Amino acid sequence: MKTCMLFLLFVFLYWGNDIQGQTQEIVLKNYTPSPEAYSLMEYSEIPVSLYTGVPDISIPIYTIRVGNYSLPISLRYHASGIKVGQEASRIGLGWSIHAGGAISRSVRGWDDLKGYWTQTDTIPNEDSEYIWYSVYHDRKDYEPDIFHYNFDGFSGKFYANKGAGSSSIVPKFLLADPEGNLRIEYQGDEMDGSFVVVTPENVKYVFGIRETKESYGMVYGEAIDEHVGSYPGKASAFEPDHFDSETRTISSWLLTRIEYPTGDVITFEYDIYFDSYLSPINHSLKELRMISEDLFSNPGITWNEFRTMRPESTTSVSMELTDCEPVLRRIVWKDGSLDLVPSDDVRLDIRVPRGNTSAKRPKRLEKILLYAKNKSVPNLSYTFHHSYFEGRGSSGKVGDNTAKYLTHRLKLDSVSIQGTGETKQKYRMEYEMSDALPMKNSFCCDKWGYYNRYDSSKEVFPFVPFVARKDYYHYEREWRTENGKQYCYIYPIKSQVCIKEGEEHLAGPKDMRESNSLSRTWMLTGLVSPLEGRTEFQYEPNQVWSQYEYEWQVEDSAQVVTLVKDYNETEKTVSFDFPFDGYIDVVCTYDGKGEGYGYEVEKNTCLFELDMPSCHQYGLPEGLQNTGSKIHEQYTFTTRLKCLEKMKSATITARTAEWGRLTIQVKRYKARWVNREPFVGGVRVAEIKSPLSTRKFVYRDRARGLCSGLLHRNAEYSTTGILDVVSSIGTNNIVGRYQFIEYNSSAVRPLENPYNSYFMGYTEVSVTKEDKGKSICETSNFYNLAEPALVYWKDPSIPMPLNGKLSWQGVLADGKSLSAKSYKYDKRMIFRLKGLQVDENGHGYGYNVEGYHIPLLNCNESYYSHIPGKENSLSFNKYTTYEYNSSNFLVNKSTVTQTGHPKEEHTIRYSIDYPNYNDGIFQQNNLVTVPIEESFYTDGVLVKRLHHLHYKDSYIKPWKEYVHYNKEGYSFPPEFTGNVDQNLGVPELIYSSYSANGQAVSMQTRQGRSVVLIWGYQGQHIIAQIDGSSLEEVKSQGIVPDLIASREEPTEEDWRLLNQLRSRLPNAQVVTTRYEPLVGIVSQTDARGVTYRYTYDEFNRLCEVIETGEQEPVLRKTEYKYATEY
Repeated sequence: MKTCMLFLLFVFLYWGNDIQGQTQEIVLKNYTPSPEAYSLMEYSEIPVSLYTGVPDISIPIYTIRVGNYSLPISLRYHASGIKVGQEASRIGLGWSIHAGGAISRSVRGWDDLKGYWTQTDTIPNEDSEYIWYSVYHDRKDYEPDIFHYNFDGFSGKFYANKGAGSSSIVPKFLLADPEGNLRIEYQGDEMDGSFVVVTPENVKYVFGIRETKESYGMVYGEAIDEHVGSYPGKASAFEPDHFDSETRTISSWLLTRIEYPTGDVITFEYDIYFDSYLSPINHSLKELRMISEDLFSNPGITWNEFRTMRPESTTSVSMELTDCEPVLRRIVWKDGSLDLVPSDDVRLDIRVPRGNTSAKRPKRLEKILLYAKNKSVPNLSYTFHHSYFEGRGSSGKVGDNTAKYLTHRLKLDSVSIQGTGETKQKYRMEYEMSDALPMKNSFCCDKWGYYNRYDSSKEVFPFVPFVARKDYYHYEREWRTENGKQYCYIYPIKSQVCIKEGEEHLAGPKDMRESNSLSRTWMLTGLVSPLEGRTEFQYEPNQVWSQYEYEWQVEDSAQVVTLVKDYNETEKTVSFDFPFDGYIDVVCTYDGKGEGYGYEVEKNTCLFELDMPSCHQYGLPEGLQNTGSKIHEQYTFTTRLKCLEKMKSATITARTAEWGRLTIQVKRYKARWVNREPFVGGVRVAEIKSPLSTRKFVYRDRARGLCSGLLHRNAEYSTTGILDVVSSIGTNNIVGRYQFIEYNSSAVRPLENPYNSYFMGYTEVSVTKEDKGKSICETSNFYNLAEPALVYWKDPSIPMPLNGKLSWQGVLADGKSLSAKSYKYDKRMIFRLKGLQVDENGHGYGYNVEGYHIPLLNCNESYYSHIPGKENSLSFNKYTTYEYNSSNFLVNKSTVTQTGHPKEEHTIRYSIDYPNYNDGIFQQNNLVTVPIEESFYTDGVLVKRLHHLHYKDSYIKPWKEYVHYNKEGYSFPPEFTGNVDQNLGVPELIYSSYSANGQAVSMQTRQGRSVVLIWGYQGQHIIAQIDGSSLEEVKSQGIVPDLIASREEPTEEDWRLLNQLRSRLPNAQVVTTRYEPLVGIVSQTDARGVTYRYTYDEFNRLCEVIETGEQEPVLRKTEYKYATEY
């Protein structure tokens, strides 16, 4: 009679202590910006520098000038490599326009603006109860997001200060690079607010328009086979009926306004595109292979019931929708505007949701037009000429019927420039076109996403081996009684080993993710510019030296020993010697009864056992291909072993459990075991050749003779897990355990440290410049360290702030040393934020996010002279040390010791050192880096002191400048106390009057001489300088400075009155200057009354300087011959 018991089973999933990664089935929160925003943020992620091997390639467009401030506009190309999944911006693949700016973020946990930043509750400990409920039910956010910014020359990262958004805690946000002294504020609620960034010059950048995204994800519990099952394939046009509104978040905030202390403003206007970008279907594949399946004694359930709880392999499908994308349309300032005009045609390479009309679809950028204010004809126009890079489709061929949004990327072919006439200039681009990228969601890429191969067969799961970091055993259950209560204990059976430490297990035939030279595909290789002609760029794959990876350099051919254990034998042993260092390949061929039969009967058999070096192979490795038939299976696999100890004798034994034959070849190689220098993701520049010079880049450590590249963290794709099956009958009644290896198609933790901006760097780079037969070599050494080993697998690691800092630099000319400079830094922590990751099973993992100030402590400079017939001799040495202000992180003391000179010291006290300076106005407006007092010492004796005092406003308007010298009979005034009324003697210069927008109008020197400045063109340019008269004398001649400054341009009456000053004020020296907005000076009249005219061509290039008069001689003439002018 069979008794049926009704009970519930609960499944608990957790990960082993040696786990190498984390499972990410669907990522629904760490949004990437749209293609346009991504092209900007790429510069904060991978900086342009020798350290990363990324050259600076840019095309200047225009520099906006507002008074003393400027904003350069340019096109830039990021030459780090093109990723398979990379979308093109509206400029073209790899190109971006640096015209505004953006703040984007990586969300960790929940959205900080309604989580970490606003929640003031204390972060619990790792082992606290109910943390799963707090995070997933109450939406408590215990992790700080990472915010990235890039605007107007500023780039970096910052973090929200815990609880600062709903309390008086300051600062509200914490800068990872505090030397910038940026003050960051957030105004408004989490979905409609704006970031405001205030610089130390009191310039405000307002990021007031938002890009938002939503996401879709689904998990399919099926075996990994892209062409089987109900889920959509990579080339599918599948689109969900709706996206999860709960996932809607702000991915970027874009710059809308710059406010200068003078009252001048630059505004940025945007076109808004809704539902503008739907990403291709992204697959995340997870394959599980069981290590052990243990149903414990007396479980109360059957084996079949237990097997229903077996964890499955899964396929996750996800995509992202940019539901609101602002696209920069116009930049406006006092003198004019820049219009960024989109094309009429829509882009073929961008996917949009169903129902999106052509009017809403993304467009390429067709023109940039520069207009003077109130003018209808542009001063300059840039026209962008595009085509498409055409990639491989689902068939593996270019030009098949695969959707173009999967295969095409926008390509910038050329940029033509036209002034006010008919002549044009052109930039022309050339690219590496010897191959074509696959579909954007292809697996044909290396670990970092760069193209590395095309497999003509169907795309395969990119298996990465699992290497055991410990022994894995079967498990058993034991009930124990403690304090009158029964507890269930699960313990390993040490005699039943499933996997031994060091064993490598494959889920497929090979790892397909090695990097190679194909990562150069579609890279910019040539730029033909109007001025310099053709510049060529050569690249090579990034390469690193790995102390953990090795390869053999074979010095002799293989010596082979063959062992055959036949069908009728149980086991067989053979001996061999190995009298040299090298390695062994054990090549095994297994012949059995039928397809799959050998896997089942041999799963617990030690197929071969080698005594020296010790190695065992239990069962057939997973994923082998049957090269026999269905009735006669045959599998072949190879195991490579290092042998660093010379062996007189070794033995290998072959076994099978049942009827089967095992043929083993032992191939012995004499070889040297050396560190590998593998390729890693992306490219580095190898050579830049222009018409003027050739620069060659070498990334080698000269001292060790090795590659100087270093990978900061290794990619992890495989991990182990445990799933416990628990009965609801009894307390903690675990009835069985599954132990498994998990293989993932994407990295189970970020491939780069999220705080460091790059995944690798170079310790030493040499650049040799060849010009006219001469050679100059500059070698730079950088701080470059791998991150510390992770404490546990969810640890996001820590910043490596020294990485990329220059440590030494030397220059040689034709092999002779010219100079050498060494740099030493310190690392000083300035903040620490606590974070807590909580997984879906309620396990907590605590970590810290730290920010550092990296001060330069000293710089040692040596310069060499060369005397014919003598060796290099040191002729000059300069050693400088630095001390820093602890509040604004700037240098407050520098000491210089140099050959043949006394020791010099320079100290600075800043506005931040005087909290009540000017009634605290400076502090309120973030004016924390303004020098107030400077002292100069020679051999410890004070020789000079400067004081810079200011008016009480936020314009940083100088008021009085004091200069004191150490001379006989003179005593220095005391150190400044912060009180502007303090007696500091007689000022060297007094700024006595300013315009309404904070520009100096009149000054008086210590000797009593006055200078008056008259501003015009809405306060943008000085149009008259009167030296030798006071402001009152100038005004007495009918001149009203503020009125003239307020006009768009001076009237003819204004010019008459100004030029009349030469006769009305005979003791004054008067210079007047006329301008044309967006062009430059058009005439200038000196103190003698002589006028010079400046003429320009249609491109606003200066052509002639002419002295006016009867003959009008040309004082200077410039002719331009451009390589691409037509």
